[in-house]
Parts: sequence; C-alpha cells; structure tokens
Amino acid sequence: MQILTHDVMEDILNFYLLYKIQFEIIIRKNKAYIKFTTGNIFRPNVLLNSNNLEVLWLYYNITKFIVNFTTKIDKILKDVEI
Repeated sequence: MQILTHDVMEDILNFYLLYKIQFEIIIRKNKAYIKFTTGNIFRPNVLLNSNNLEVLWLYYNITKFIVNFTTKIDKILKDVEI
C-alpha cells in the first residue's frame, strides 16, 4: 500500500485498459522492473516502415508510461525500505 498508491495503481490500470498490453511489475530491493509482453511489436523490421504512425505512437506511449511510472515509484522508494 505504501508503494502502489492509489494514483500509481490508477496509472497502471489506465495504461492497460487503453493499450491492452500485458505487463509485469516487480519491485525488489528498492528497484522496479517492468516486463512487457508485446509479441512482435519491437522487431526491427517494423521500424523500416516510417509511415506506420500507429506503431510509433504505441512505442511513444509505452516509453512515456515507463518514465512516468518509474519516476513516481522512485520518489516513493526513497522514503520506503523494502
């Protein structure tokens, strides 16, 4: 409850509901690890098609989620010892 606060849980739920990407979050020794199950989305051949804005937008939003989540969790973990 101290780490996964209401606003953090809301961010996690909203991200999942919006993008339907399965992921795991592991918090161990004051570090957060995120594993996404994205299938073929990050294969290099996808990047060859510069017109695929939908995929690029998804990349952006996954990265944005990671940055926002880790920033919030980092602030919390500084105050909590696990």
